[in-house]
Amino acid sequence: MPATTYYVSDNTTSRGWLLAQTGTAIDPLLGSGGLQRALNLVAAGDTIIVKGGAFATPSVFEQVYLASVTTTNDKSATWLVGDSVRDNSTGLIWQGKILSVAAKVIKIALDVGDYTSIATANGINNTTRTDTDTLSAKATYCFTCLTAGTIAAYITITGGDASYVAGGGFFKINCSPNVSGGLYLGVAYYNIKYMISTGPSDVNLNLTAASYSQVYRCYFGGAVTRCVYSNAVGIRLEECVFATLSAGTNAAAELDSNYQVVLRCKFIAARNIAISFIGQGCIAEENIIHASGRNAIAVTGVSNSVFIKGNIIDGTGATYAGILLTVSAANQIGYRVFDNRITNCATYGIEQSAADQSTREDYNYFQSNSSGDRLNIAVGANSIAGSDTNCGFADSAYATSHDFRLASNASGRRTAIDFDWDLVTSLNKAYITMGLPPTDMIPYFGSKSGGK
Repeated sequence: MPATTYYVSDNTTSRGWLLAQTGTAIDPLLGSGGLQRALNLVAAGDTIIVKGGAFATPSVFEQVYLASVTTTNDKSATWLVGDSVRDNSTGLIWQGKILSVAAKVIKIALDVGDYTSIATANGINNTTRTDTDTLSAKATYCFTCLTAGTIAAYITITGGDASYVAGGGFFKINCSPNVSGGLYLGVAYYNIKYMISTGPSDVNLNLTAASYSQVYRCYFGGAVTRCVYSNAVGIRLEECVFATLSAGTNAAAELDSNYQVVLRCKFIAARNIAISFIGQGCIAEENIIHASGRNAIAVTGVSNSVFIKGNIIDGTGATYAGILLTVSAANQIGYRVFDNRITNCATYGIEQSAADQSTREDYNYFQSNSSGDRLNIAVGANSIAGSDTNCGFADSAYATSHDFRLASNASGRRTAIDFDWDLVTSLNKAYITMGLPPTDMIPYFGSKSGGK
């Protein structure tokens, strides 16, 4: 069966959607209900393109317009997707259309009122079927997809421009304080692109069981406990921004399984840990992590073969190191920390909970780490304990501008290395940078990145 592309638009005149809508570019699925409808319809290899806008003016989908109610009686045989429902009272308080029916649980897209408008005491009236029932419970719920892609056929959800050209604009999910997350993907193989997810919730993007999913150029923030959570293998976060997160006990990116990759992302003022790894074969490379409330990167639990390379780590919360490496089991081995720029940490630049000879750090630049550059790790032969002006950053106001490009004379900006094992002497030299490489990085949504 050929792959299908579904088109979704936010709708400023009506939040509803009609069952007759085809989801084509000329007849898109509309509003929050339309987005959830598309998530219900996709199959492996399909694409959802959400009509978006510039980063500062994205299309917006409100989570409070989704509701789940529990009826007293099983409605699965008589109530259908697309039926119109409302409160069963004299005056119109709320109204919407059914997205799904599972026995007594009815999920609704609201086009009048929002989740807070529903009172279980008022019951529910299916005006399409001329049938009423009482309600025993109500809840909001995440935008949810429970259809799996495949290794050869990912499900893609992406923002687009006004003409539905993928990648041409951003769409935004406003999280509700009454629900645990913004977008929930409960199965494997997704591409999520050009999405903004903010607001009060437990997690902006929940990738529980969404193995081998990729998240590209998304923005997370607001009063949220954690931005991205996954306990599935093979998650890749690339060129995403994590900004100004609320206090909580969880990391901005909490990745609790094997083979996780965080590449060229930007973490600004995470109130807790920025990146948390629990697993093997994880990589954090070329990220900017500034002013974390706790550690910039924490590797805990049963972890091994974690590679931390080429990051800029500047500033941590009181009593916290820039990088925390936990050694508590025999298989926690093989940590590698290379080519990073680690500055202004409240305790150590790198702290390992106990000595382990399999861990190595080298070619790192350290400066102004209050307790010292490292704890329980052998000193790398090529690492630098420096004293550069502004820690080597070109902008003297880097702490507020978040501009971490290196000055032309920064220590470690261009460091020659020799491949001693290479017997061809004419090919055994290269250069590395301690921090982001001195090249023009792809802009992070208009902000300055690092390197050059």
